[in-house]
Amino acid sequence: MKAAFLLLAACLFTASLANAAPKIGVAADARLWLQVPADSPPVTVQTSAGAAGPAGWLGTPAENERLTDITFPITTGGWTEATVSFTPAKDTSVTLSLLGPWDQSGTQTEVLYDKLAIEGATLLNADFEQISGENFASWKSDAIPFKTWPLADATPLSGKHLAAAWNNRTMSQSFAVKGGTRVTLTVHAMAASIPGMEAMVKLGSDTPAHAAARKIKRGVNFGNRWEVPPPFSWQIPYSVEDVRLAAAQGFDHIRIPIAWHHYLTTKAGKTGISPALLGEIEPLIDLALKLKLHVIIDWHHYDALTSDPDAFQQRFVDGWKAIATHFKSRSPELFLELLNEPKDAMTTSRLNLLNAHTLEAIRRIDPTRIILVTCGEWSSVKELEKLRLPADDDRLIVTLHNYDPFFFTHQGANWTGMTALKGVHYPGPPEAPLAVPDSLKNRGDIVKFIKDYNTLPAEQNPCSSAIAKELLAKAAAWSEKYGRPVHLGEFGVVTTAELKDRIKYVRDVRTLAESHGIPWTLWDWKAGFAYWDKEANTPLLREAIFGK
Repeated sequence: MKAAFLLLAACLFTASLANAAPKIGVAADARLWLQVPADSPPVTVQTSAGAAGPAGWLGTPAENERLTDITFPITTGGWTEATVSFTPAKDTSVTLSLLGPWDQSGTQTEVLYDKLAIEGATLLNADFEQISGENFASWKSDAIPFKTWPLADATPLSGKHLAAAWNNRTMSQSFAVKGGTRVTLTVHAMAASIPGMEAMVKLGSDTPAHAAARKIKRGVNFGNRWEVPPPFSWQIPYSVEDVRLAAAQGFDHIRIPIAWHHYLTTKAGKTGISPALLGEIEPLIDLALKLKLHVIIDWHHYDALTSDPDAFQQRFVDGWKAIATHFKSRSPELFLELLNEPKDAMTTSRLNLLNAHTLEAIRRIDPTRIILVTCGEWSSVKELEKLRLPADDDRLIVTLHNYDPFFFTHQGANWTGMTALKGVHYPGPPEAPLAVPDSLKNRGDIVKFIKDYNTLPAEQNPCSSAIAKELLAKAAAWSEKYGRPVHLGEFGVVTTAELKDRIKYVRDVRTLAESHGIPWTLWDWKAGFAYWDKEANTPLLREAIFGK
C-alpha cells in the first residue's frame, strides 16, 4: 500500500472537516425542479433516466404536487444526457430550476450543466453562451456560476461557457407552455471534481482480481445468523448440510455475513476472535472450500462505526487484523469483504479513508488475499465515481447491492415500516389497481410509486427491471473505465411477495448481471428472501437462478 494513497485519502477527509463553509463533495446525481403556479394543475413528468416525483418538503400536499423533483445519475467522467417530458393541462408557466443533490451535512456538491434544449416551448439562453453583466442572461441565480469554483478547470460541452449549481445555489428560469402541447427538455449534466482530487488510476482488464471474479459466478448469502445482534432473537440455524445443499444446487460460492464487533475479544490489549464463533463458522468454511466453493466473509451491521467513524475506526482496523491473521493460512478461495452497506456518516469519501487504513493493515499480514470493497449509501452504484482505490492493489473487487424497485422487493417487511404494503406484482402495471394502505397514505413516496405502478406502461413503470438495467449498465461501464471488477453482492425479494413475481424479478436481475459479466450473490439461502424452503426441504427459486 503506497503511503501516497493514504496521504491523499487523509487530505481529502481533512478538507471535508475543515471550518471553511461549505464542505465540498462529488455529486452522484443531477437535480432539476419543474414547478407550476398555484392556479395550475400539477404535471405528470417522465424522465429517460433516474426518477421524477412530487416534492415532500413543502407546506401542503397540493404545493408538493405542483413541484416535481427530478434526479438522474451523473459522473465526473463525462456528460450524461437525460430527457424530461410532460404535457400541461392548460396554458400556464413552468419554472425550471437547476440545482444539485440535497445533503443533510450541507456539503457543496456542484453539478455542471450545458447544452440544454427544449421542444414544445421556448427556453432562453439554453446553452449559457449569453452573458449579462456578471450573470447568465435570462437565468436567475444567487451567484456567478461561471466565475466561481469549480469552473476554472471545467470544459464546456459546447461553446465557451457552462453553468454550475448546487443545492444552496440554484439557477432558474420560467417559460410559457400551452395546454395539450407536449414539452420535452433535454439536459446535459456532469459532476464537478473536487479541487486537487486525483483521478482513479485505470488498471488492466486481466488483473488477479479479474481472475478471481471469474470464479464466483453464482452465489448465495447465508443470512440471518451471525450478523444478528444480541440477544440474537431472530437467528436461524445453519449447518454443514446447508453448504452441501448449496453446492448440490449449483452455487459456486457462499457469502457469510458476520457482525464481528459482537464476537471480538480483548486480552492483554490484543484483539482476538471469540472461539465460540469460530467453532460455528469454520466447519462451514472448511467444507465449502473442500467442495470447491469460494467463500466470502464480510463485516455486517457495524452501526456504531457507520454512525461515528472516528470513534470506531481503530476497533475496525484491529478487528480486521485479527481476522486476517486467523485466516491467512486458508486457501485463496476465501475472500474478505471489508464492510457491508456503509451508511449515515460513513459516506464514500469517509469510507475511502477507512478502506485505506484497513487495506494497509491487512496487506501487511496477507498481501495476496482477494478483498471486496464497496461504496457508501448502502453500497449504491450511484456512489462509484466517489470511490478511490489504491493504484498498487490489483486484488480488489468492488461489491454493490441492488434491491430496486424497493417497494416491490421489500413489501410487507416489518423492519421497513411497510408491513401493510402487500400485493405488489412484478412487473407492473397490475391487472387490477392496487390501493394505498390507510396506514401509508402519509408516505408520499409510496403514494407516488403506487400511482405510477397502477397507471404507467411497462416501459415506464416503476415496478420493472428498468432501474436494475440502468444501474448494472452503469456499474459495468465504471468497471471497464477503471479496470476494476464489480460484483453484485446482494439482490432478492422478500418472501411476502408472491412466488411467481419473485421468480420473474430474480431471473431478470440475474440475467442482466450476467449479460455484463457481473458475478452475483443472491440474498438469501433460507431466511426472509429464501431460495431454499427449509420446511419443505426444496428450492423455491431454482428456475429463476438456474433456468434460461
